[in-house]
Amino acid sequence: MSRRYVTARRCAWPGCPVTARRDCLMCARHWTALPKRLRAPVWEHYVPGQDDLATATPEYREALAAALDYAGRANADAERQAALEAEMRSRQGARW
Repeated sequence: MSRRYVTARRCAWPGCPVTARRDCLMCARHWTALPKRLRAPVWEHYVPGQDDLATATPEYREALAAALDYAGRANADAERQAALEAEMRSRQGARW
């Protein structure tokens, strides 16, 4: 029986250093962070082997674009929130 070995690649979520399986778009944490309404079209239009955008269908490219757009916005919001919290902590530390 032959085994198919899947190489790894970086998670597509902006700033995520985690390595995801080659046949997965994102690591498990970030994939489940995507709303189901964005995950469903990716699965619906995914065809094994169309990892290269040049071979992907327009529907699949559109689903990927929507998922990655969401990830980018969510990541930017999280970074803004972290910066605000860090600023608040530094201000509180200066007062104590």
